[in-house]
Amino acid sequence: TAVGEVIDLDAESSVNYEIGLRSTALRGIFFELTAFHMDFSNQIIPVSESIGGTGAGLVNAGESRHSGFEAAMVVDIASLLGSKHQIEYDFSATYVTTAFTTDRYQSLAGEEINIRGNQLPYAPNFFLSSAFTWVTPAGLGVRMNGTYVSSQFGDQLNTIEPSANGRTGQIPAYFLLDTNIMYQPKGTNTSFNISAKNLLDQRYIVSRRPQGVRVGLPRFITAGVDFRF
Repeated sequence: TAVGEVIDLDAESSVNYEIGLRSTALRGIFFELTAFHMDFSNQIIPVSESIGGTGAGLVNAGESRHSGFEAAMVVDIASLLGSKHQIEYDFSATYVTTAFTTDRYQSLAGEEINIRGNQLPYAPNFFLSSAFTWVTPAGLGVRMNGTYVSSQFGDQLNTIEPSANGRTGQIPAYFLLDTNIMYQPKGTNTSFNISAKNLLDQRYIVSRRPQGVRVGLPRFITAGVDFRF
């Protein structure tokens, strides 16, 4: 470490499998699908307050498993309709299950609890994203994007009920809607845009460690001008 401490670690090792396909066989439609499995016989993780640890450095976390699939699709609606506009719809999804797959003990109120079978912290099962884009021949466009993140655990004990200090407890699912309006006059090098993140002003938790509940970005609106020369 930076202070000269020697950390004796066994090498991280894993066997990973992945299989997938992608296709543009259908006119105006692109899709891909991937399945994956990562089987760690020894996963090295940082000692971090964000997962309930203390101190610094790296530790051998033992066996863990990550399995799931990813899917994506892009539909060129303008091509299907024969339109001169740019109209696209895209969608992506990730599903993953995670687990500690070897005996590992965590202290709680003086009791040693085996976390084997528990989900890894900050690993939501579902992540979904969907967007719609429309740009006219005149250069005026809009893009709407929605993102869904399922609930997740904030610690290795998979605690559900929140603590008084907010450092432990389940992190609820949330949905965010972003939008962007852009305009580039034809024949110019200048473009204008205005965007809004978290348009619905959702209040949501992004983490609980190290210092308690941390909320996500509130409604955030920006505007800009881009000039290229």
